[in-house]
Amino acid sequence: MTYAKFKNSTYRIIKDHLENAIELSDHMHSTEADLITKLRSIDKNRYYVAGGFKSLKGFCMHSLRFGETQAQRIVTQVRRAEPTPKIQKDARSIQC
Repeated sequence: MTYAKFKNSTYRIIKDHLENAIELSDHMHSTEADLITKLRSIDKNRYYVAGGFKSLKGFCMHSLRFGETQAQRIVTQVRRAEPTPKIQKDARSIQC
């Protein structure tokens, strides 16, 4: 195999690996968005209590097998996406 052929095949392999990583990342982001939506419903209705957990974080750690830090990040993301009704109400009453 000449150097030029080796170089071209190496670039193809690298390109294939990079494209595959991008596809996997896209899938992961899509799946994560679905998980956050599902967890938002679980948190809103406190379904984790019926499952024997004291908190959404505990559910994420023990049932979903996330580490403590990752579970806290997920809970933060779930609750950040939820607008707080009191804040919305106060924001509407503020006059500029």
